[in-house]
Amino acid sequence: MEIIKTGRIYDKDNSMNLLNLSETEIAQLIESLAINPKIAEDEKEQTLNWLREQLSEQKIGGAWKRRIREKGNVI
Repeated sequence: MEIIKTGRIYDKDNSMNLLNLSETEIAQLIESLAINPKIAEDEKEQTLNWLREQLSEQKIGGAWKRRIREKGNVI
Protein backbone atom coordinates (compact mmCIF):
# COMPACT_ATOMS: atom_id res chain seq x y z
CA MET A 1 0.00 0.00 0.00
CA GLU A 2 1.46 3.32 -1.08
CA ILE A 3 0.38 6.49 0.68
CA ILE A 4 -0.05 9.60 -1.40
CA LYS A 5 0.25 12.94 0.38
CA THR A 6 -1.62 15.88 -1.07
CA GLY A 7 -2.22 18.07 1.93
CA ARG A 8 -4.02 15.12 3.51
CA ILE A 9 -3.05 11.48 3.65
CA TYR A 10 -5.02 9.05 1.49
CA ASP A 11 -4.90 5.31 0.99
CA LYS A 12 -4.79 5.13 -2.80
CA ASP A 13 -6.24 1.60 -2.78
CA ASN A 14 -9.34 2.63 -0.83
CA SER A 15 -10.13 6.09 -2.11
CA MET A 16 -11.65 7.42 -5.28
CA ASN A 17 -13.43 10.59 -6.21
CA LEU A 18 -15.19 11.87 -9.27
CA LEU A 19 -14.56 15.59 -8.78
CA ASN A 20 -12.90 16.21 -12.14
CA LEU A 21 -15.52 14.37 -14.19
CA SER A 22 -18.75 15.76 -15.58
CA GLU A 23 -22.05 14.10 -14.72
CA THR A 24 -22.22 12.74 -18.27
CA GLU A 25 -18.74 11.22 -17.98
CA ILE A 26 -19.65 9.60 -14.67
CA ALA A 27 -22.86 8.16 -16.15
CA GLN A 28 -20.86 6.77 -19.09
CA LEU A 29 -18.34 5.24 -16.69
CA ILE A 30 -21.09 3.55 -14.69
CA GLU A 31 -22.82 2.27 -17.83
CA SER A 32 -19.58 0.97 -19.33
CA LEU A 33 -18.62 -0.86 -16.17
CA ALA A 34 -22.11 -2.31 -15.75
CA ILE A 35 -22.16 -3.90 -19.21
CA ASN A 36 -18.51 -5.00 -19.36
CA PRO A 37 -18.64 -8.80 -19.82
CA LYS A 38 -14.92 -9.25 -18.97
CA ILE A 39 -15.46 -8.32 -15.31
CA ALA A 40 -17.31 -10.72 -13.04
CA GLU A 41 -20.52 -9.33 -11.53
CA ASP A 42 -19.40 -9.88 -7.95
CA GLU A 43 -16.15 -8.00 -8.63
CA LYS A 44 -17.72 -4.92 -10.20
CA GLU A 45 -20.82 -4.55 -8.02
CA GLN A 46 -18.97 -2.88 -5.14
CA THR A 47 -17.42 -0.32 -7.49
CA LEU A 48 -20.75 0.33 -9.21
CA ASN A 49 -22.44 0.90 -5.86
CA TRP A 50 -19.69 3.33 -4.84
CA LEU A 51 -19.90 5.25 -8.12
CA ARG A 52 -23.68 5.53 -7.86
CA GLU A 53 -23.55 6.59 -4.21
CA GLN A 54 -20.91 9.26 -4.79
CA LEU A 55 -22.72 10.62 -7.85
CA SER A 56 -25.95 10.78 -5.88
CA GLU A 57 -24.30 12.61 -2.97
CA GLN A 58 -22.52 15.06 -5.28
CA LYS A 59 -25.83 15.86 -7.01
CA ILE A 60 -27.38 16.68 -3.62
CA GLY A 61 -24.46 19.01 -2.97
CA GLY A 62 -23.57 20.66 0.28
CA ALA A 63 -21.44 18.58 2.62
CA TRP A 64 -21.54 15.47 0.44
CA LYS A 65 -18.02 14.37 1.44
CA ARG A 66 -19.00 14.46 5.12
CA ARG A 67 -22.08 12.35 4.44
CA ILE A 68 -19.97 9.76 2.63
CA ARG A 69 -17.45 9.67 5.49
CA GLU A 70 -20.28 9.28 8.01
CA LYS A 71 -21.33 6.14 6.13
CA GLY A 72 -17.85 4.75 6.79
CA ASN A 73 -16.34 5.33 3.36
CA VAL A 74 -12.97 6.87 2.54
CA ILE A 75 -12.88 9.84 0.20
